[in-house]
Amino acid sequence: MTREMIKLGMIAVVALALLSGMVMLASQGLATDTRDQAIWGRSPIPEPYAYVGGGSFSGPAVPESPDPLVAYRWPNPRAADALEIYLLKPKAVSADKPESFDNLQSLADNTPNVTVKGEGRIMLDFGVESGAWVEFDSPDCPGGVAMSISEYNEPGVRKTRAPVKHGNTYRLELNKALYP
Repeated sequence: MTREMIKLGMIAVVALALLSGMVMLASQGLATDTRDQAIWGRSPIPEPYAYVGGGSFSGPAVPESPDPLVAYRWPNPRAADALEIYLLKPKAVSADKPESFDNLQSLADNTPNVTVKGEGRIMLDFGVESGAWVEFDSPDCPGGVAMSISEYNEPGVRKTRAPVKHGNTYRLELNKALYP
């Protein structure tokens, strides 16, 4: 592979080759469009669900909970509310061949910017298990990328695929029912 600049977005478990963030699903919230009120950033592409919004972090802190929304409260939540999403950055980043990537640790920062110099696997650890999908942004991805999610240190069985391209964003789409 030639030296390719991959500008990885803030959106973002385990991925093979190139990747960045994880879009998390919240199963409660407002049925109204809250896209302008995203709490932790936005994807550069239109997403199939509104971002978590309309509420506040007004609930009690629960230090034992890994859930980033444990203290978030929606006004008048109902079981029939539409899904909402939020962005989550990884807590830790590693690679099986670190020499294949420049600036790899930037994937956990606010301005990810990785150069891919060769083949290798990037593992992103979010510190939680969640219903989510994984996306990365790249203006010049040459293709040949596989992505996977897993609760373990290896790619998930039947959870590894080529991402679906949406503009300059590449999304691992494992459940067609999530992407209307």
